Amino acid sequence: MMAAAGVNIVRMAEFAWDRIEPQPGNFEFSIFDETIDALGTVGIDTILCTLRCRDILERGTGPR
Repeated sequence: MMAAAGVNIVRMAEFAWDRIEPQPGNFEFSIFDETIDALGTVGIDTILCTLRCRDILERGTGPR
């Protein structure tokens, strides 16, 4: 449906950082593999967007 409507790129994961980094330093991007693959098979590209990393600002552990 999306491809038929002319959609050729989507963004996802804006509010999924707790799923991407379930524990500090442990990243799990494979949760999106099936969706990204399915979109790709119909010619739709994906942009992973995150509004923020897991409490980096609050913890003060971000890159310096």
